[in-house]
Amino acid sequence: MEAIWKPEADELSPRERAAVRFAQAITIDAGNIATDVYADFIREFTPKERIEVAIVATSMGMLNKLNDALRVPLESEFDALVT
Repeated sequence: MEAIWKPEADELSPRERAAVRFAQAITIDAGNIATDVYADFIREFTPKERIEVAIVATSMGMLNKLNDALRVPLESEFDALVT
């Protein structure tokens, strides 16, 4: 789980790294994803898989914003990830 915060870490496979980097790029600026990030993503995933990754990444982003807006507290086991 910690490797997700450091996508360049050796713990991730090239496929996992491509998914994490793409998901991070979506949350920062979906209209301006770096060419190398997108190239790695399309090399590792089929068109159908790309849609699935994009839907999951954007859905999680939306849920995070909704929970933040409603001030839903984090569950205690996730506190260490955000501090």
